[in-house]
Amino acid sequence: MTAGNSNRGTLPDRLYELDWIRVLVTIDLIPFHVAWMITSIEGFSFVERGTVAWYILNCYVRFVSPLHMFLLFLVAGTSTFMALRYRVAKQYVGERIQRLLIPLLMFMIFLFPVLGYFWPPAIFLGAINYWTQFWPGCLKTTFYSHVTGGPNWAHMWFVAYLFIYSLILLPVLIRIRAGKSPLIEYVTRFLTNRRGAIFLIGIPLTLTFALLSPIWPFFRNNLYSDWGYFTYNLMAFFLGFMIARDQRFATAFDRHTAVSFALGILFSAVKIFMEYRLPSFSTPAYTMRYTLYSLVAGFNTAFWIVAALSIARRALRFTNRFLGYLSRISYPFYIFHLVIIPVAGHYIASLRWGIIAEFALICTVSLTGSIVCCELVKRTPVTRFLLGIKEKRPASR
Repeated sequence: MTAGNSNRGTLPDRLYELDWIRVLVTIDLIPFHVAWMITSIEGFSFVERGTVAWYILNCYVRFVSPLHMFLLFLVAGTSTFMALRYRVAKQYVGERIQRLLIPLLMFMIFLFPVLGYFWPPAIFLGAINYWTQFWPGCLKTTFYSHVTGGPNWAHMWFVAYLFIYSLILLPVLIRIRAGKSPLIEYVTRFLTNRRGAIFLIGIPLTLTFALLSPIWPFFRNNLYSDWGYFTYNLMAFFLGFMIARDQRFATAFDRHTAVSFALGILFSAVKIFMEYRLPSFSTPAYTMRYTLYSLVAGFNTAFWIVAALSIARRALRFTNRFLGYLSRISYPFYIFHLVIIPVAGHYIASLRWGIIAEFALICTVSLTGSIVCCELVKRTPVTRFLLGIKEKRPASR
């Protein structure tokens, strides 16, 4: 227990519900990215657009896109709090370099060229030599490409942002971790003691949409021109740290399970309706319409975060072999999944079996291929080091 705040309670060494969230969200990235590529990436699929199945996949993408990475950053924030209980700053930074920066550079040098080679619009693969032309060309644009508008890191933007968050917030997090701040104590008490006040975490998210996305639209993921989404996920990381720091947040979440779930469904429906039927509302601009959309989007995230964490606390506070296995491979799984999806889609989409069969088959092949890659790379110390896989702890007596 931290001195000076008896309300926090004693935290366990492992919050298994957060491990489950990380694992489930990571697995969900395969159907999410397959659906996204089928409905949004020109040249990936030949399915008919505008069908019922197509709209279902597109709605699924719109529903998940503002939430899943937010959850991953939030879980990363809680992990940082746990890490700083046992590590000094120097140890923490060294671990971040080993676990984040080295796998990021490895991906940018060796795996991004594979992803880019198969990325639609499909190129004639026999017309260009991979080793002498395509790969050297990718290396020349590793840290800035006019195609991506930034570095060649694809979905590993998450790792890059997380590394940056870990460094820039570290002095603040250490100070918060070390002692009691009157301001933080007041805000925490206000959010957790009053019924409904916990949903006010949606206000800074709303302001991020309303003030920053008209200048820097979300989901660019290139850092250079992505400061709206950068700030949005920075809040998730900081929120995760604060949630792990004080168990009063967990108690507040538990009091709002049903209402947060119901409001999350309602606000998601309104948000998707605006995106489909009222584009003037969902188009980033400094207008009253977009301000209203920002309010819906910001609080939609807040409702689902409260719902997800409270449901996880009720149902997933346990561990088993399945969680243990997936927790260990979740990081390389994340790295490999979006490399395999374009490769699988390049061959499967050409079969033109229809949207349902195509979606199911690409998901199955990508899931299987990602697990196989994880099994291969975790077998040697070199590949474990390059992909940030933690060494297996010896079993306790």
